[in-house]
Amino acid sequence: MKFELKSLRIHKEMSEETTCYSAELWIDGKPAFACSNRGVGGCDDIHPKGTHTIGEVETYLRNHTPKGVHLFEFSSPIESLIIRLMEVADAEKLLKARLGKSFVFIENGTVQAVSPARGRKFDEAWATAVAERHPERQRVTPTQNWEEAVNILAAPQTEGAAS
Repeated sequence: MKFELKSLRIHKEMSEETTCYSAELWIDGKPAFACSNRGVGGCDDIHPKGTHTIGEVETYLRNHTPKGVHLFEFSSPIESLIIRLMEVADAEKLLKARLGKSFVFIENGTVQAVSPARGRKFDEAWATAVAERHPERQRVTPTQNWEEAVNILAAPQTEGAAS
């Protein structure tokens, strides 16, 4: 099964104990569930929209846990999947914002960005020059190292790590 979140809206200003959001969970290119959380604690609201049942999908997730999804003791497998998909969406949004104004690269297992000096605009010629001066840096673009960068940014933070 291929899982995607569509129509994702995160309402950070309304999030208290849990993330306040609304989204559609799509499976294999078709809408399967309407998902939301009011952000005041408690479980997600998950309502079928298609032919899949919650039980069927949760059994599948327990037996075929997607890469990066951690099944939590106090959350359903679908909630755990949604958490991961939201982490990935946040990471992709951050990368897209940085790509238009910075040279984004992976070095020593972290995603970093270097911006042009004040007064100079980011352009491909500048980025190519940076890449040539620093061949040890793995450049990130939508076609190069994208998935690796998303996985690094979407990795769960360890306790005590700087945000």
